Amino acid sequence: MLSKYRYLGFIFIAGLILAGCAATTPTKNTGSGTFVFDVPENRFRVIIPDLPHIEMHAHPLASSGAHFRFMGGDKKDGYSISILTPTADKGMKPEHCANAGYASLLKRYGLNEKYVFRRKNNSSTYIVLFPHRAGPLIQLKAYLLSGYDGDHCIDVHISKNLLAPSEEEVKEKLLAWYQGFTQSSIDHY
Repeated sequence: MLSKYRYLGFIFIAGLILAGCAATTPTKNTGSGTFVFDVPENRFRVIIPDLPHIEMHAHPLASSGAHFRFMGGDKKDGYSISILTPTADKGMKPEHCANAGYASLLKRYGLNEKYVFRRKNNSSTYIVLFPHRAGPLIQLKAYLLSGYDGDHCIDVHISKNLLAPSEEEVKEKLLAWYQGFTQSSIDHY
């Protein structure tokens, strides 16, 4: 018998296949807004359709000189978001940052790759999506991964909490979660 976590991961991947995850046609905005956030000092913009506007602030650890940059949350809808810019080896391209970030996520969460969806959205944006159980919550996790200037990576982490959802609600939310991120991007300017 599958554990509940593995079962939810299976539902997620099966739903993506049924929804035509290989399709590259744009999804319609469901009306919940588009999250847009500029990081002018590093000349990149995070764009996530179907994510509501979330007020962003300097990360509490940003003054430590580390890679923590910004964070925000929306208690009403259960979203949280953080933007980090860890240093990278000289000459690393967005793809290298995405591969390193993906390997780190697998270890950090103890993930089985069979239950993780990842995709290249454009030439510099990679997404990783998966459900994660945290006590009584199911967290929908999304990571947008990229890099800039050949010496920094970009790690945008978005979570949405689902408190004691039914299996049907999880299926519905996972598919909507996927569709909202298929057009996400980290644009450089």
